[in-house]
Amino acid sequence: INDINDYLHFSEWAYVVLVIYHAPVMILALIGNFVVLYGTLKFNAISMDSVSLIFLEHLAFTDFTIAFLSGATILVTLLSRKWVLGTAMCFIQGMVGYIPTFCELLTLVIISGYRVFVLLRPFTAQNLGKRHGKRIMAGVWALSILFVVNAVCIMGQYTFFDPFILACNTSGLSADRSQLPYTIVCVVPRTLR
Repeated sequence: INDINDYLHFSEWAYVVLVIYHAPVMILALIGNFVVLYGTLKFNAISMDSVSLIFLEHLAFTDFTIAFLSGATILVTLLSRKWVLGTAMCFIQGMVGYIPTFCELLTLVIISGYRVFVLLRPFTAQNLGKRHGKRIMAGVWALSILFVVNAVCIMGQYTFFDPFILACNTSGLSADRSQLPYTIVCVVPRTLR
């Protein structure tokens, strides 16, 4: 499937509506998350406890990354009406695009759990500092990476084709495990042990 029209039969006005919707959403997500990151990192503009601030910064970073990686590729695909970014970008989009998504979901879960912890143990929560927040976020990133690498190496699913979000074409990537992307992500780390 090289052309979106081979799979999804959109009319001309549907493409226009999708682009008119998608472009401002992507731009606003990039600007909004950049402002949050810039304001918190450079000016300390947001006043809250240090652990919540670390969580907020990581949430903004993952959302910015998703808007940049997924948003830009979807917009390019919509405008060209086919996947034009190549096989390598298909793999990168699949690997790198899913890691921040899982990280963002886990961060939302951690934020909710932390809020419950603050309510149940307010005095213990006061003793937590940036170091604790950074360790928790490092664990969230590690878990997200492991989840995606598990999908790639163990389950062998690394084409990441999703026609409903106009992702990449599967004809360039097969289930052949001798291909370079699989070798880089799965085989090389095993040989380094």
